[in-house]
Amino acid sequence: MVIAAVVVETGDVRQARLGMRSALLPGQRRLHLTDERPARRHLILDLVARQALVAIAEAAPTHGRRHAQVQDELPRKVVRRVAASGARRIVLDRVAEELLEADRATISRALAGVAPDVLYDHLPSTADPLLWAADAVAWAVGAGGHAAARLAPIMRAPDAQHPAAPRPGSQPGALPTPTGVSDASMTCRRQVRQRPSARHPRWTPTIPGRGRWHW
Repeated sequence: MVIAAVVVETGDVRQARLGMRSALLPGQRRLHLTDERPARRHLILDLVARQALVAIAEAAPTHGRRHAQVQDELPRKVVRRVAASGARRIVLDRVAEELLEADRATISRALAGVAPDVLYDHLPSTADPLLWAADAVAWAVGAGGHAAARLAPIMRAPDAQHPAAPRPGSQPGALPTPTGVSDASMTCRRQVRQRPSARHPRWTPTIPGRGRWHW
């Protein structure tokens, strides 16, 4: 299972959303890498890497472990890392009504004693283009290989401090000191890694299982 998030400073949110919308094809209401062709996936991943944002991801195998345990453990890790970045608002993909209460309880436990003032809400994926960026990060981390490498400039290691967003045109990996990061906005999604297929030969199946979850 992979949990992914993107953190964007308040002043960069509008531009990042416009950047993600620029990749929409006529008739498309959102970007979702599972539905895209390989060439389009490369284009979207490169687009995400050019935005002024920082990507955070956590992954864990579900084989031999209770799925519910991993489903609770990974979101807590990501939420705490996002809160540590100074984010003050968390936007989650609204996928299934029956998961909303469980998601809220998980986030509340993660933030308790760490950042209790952080606001969070669920929105449809069509409502916020930054959810598409988080979806792309989750897909790339699950796919591994060249896909993950395309996002390397914006990925943050778990022990990295103050994940400020790189400015467009800046040197890859040279992330400046954050300014106004306390007003940052963040989105995240969740998916289970899939087995490779003839259509996706580059996927690295480090975690078995089909289907996906979003968060």
